Amino acid sequence: MSFIGKNIRKIRTVKQLNQSQFAELFGLSRASIGSYEEGRAEPKIDKIIDIAKYFSIELDLILEKELSVNEISGFKLADSKMISGNGNNLLEAKKTKAKRIIYIKHKSEKKFIKHILDDQKWKSDEIELPPTINDNSSIAFEHNDNAMDLNNNGISMSDIVFGKTTNFENIFDGYIYIIVQRDSICLRKAFVNDDKITLKAINVNFQPKIIKKDDVVAIYKITAVIKNSINHFID
Repeated sequence: MSFIGKNIRKIRTVKQLNQSQFAELFGLSRASIGSYEEGRAEPKIDKIIDIAKYFSIELDLILEKELSVNEISGFKLADSKMISGNGNNLLEAKKTKAKRIIYIKHKSEKKFIKHILDDQKWKSDEIELPPTINDNSSIAFEHNDNAMDLNNNGISMSDIVFGKTTNFENIFDGYIYIIVQRDSICLRKAFVNDDKITLKAINVNFQPKIIKKDDVVAIYKITAVIKNSINHFID
């Protein structure tokens, strides 16, 4: 029995991709992804190999068992270890067998923003990425609200979100980004319109927020999420 359908759905949920977004990555249709997840069809082996390679998951795992969140994310927290510096040096990981990147706890958000705006010295925790996974992440944040969580299926409070630096020109409307503003950091679906950006939640209890581009100090594209609890995931 193949678990590929269940695993595609779980990968999508952990990676915060809808069926259309997932399909686009592999040259498939949204309807095909739906049929795989419902067990009505299975992708060809070359597509399964592409999926396994893209998300750095062993081929036998994706075919023969239902993946855990940890197996999909492939991350682990490092011991609490501090680094210090200023400017761009802060965003350079130490060269070790396992790559380390900056980890921004919620309580450190204000200092992080002040560091970007004023180039002030500070200290930051690190998080460790095993060398076997795609290491294009440049920073990680502790998520602090449930705006992107719907019925316990999404990115929840205390989840760890990994990101890679990007800019306005590379924002795709409706995709989820980490937006660093002058007074806060938020995780939302982004929609760019001229000199403004609209930030939308999937939780109906959070209202859309419109901000000026000048109020944004950094943007990160999500590369991975570590769930704080397996209970956040719904099959």
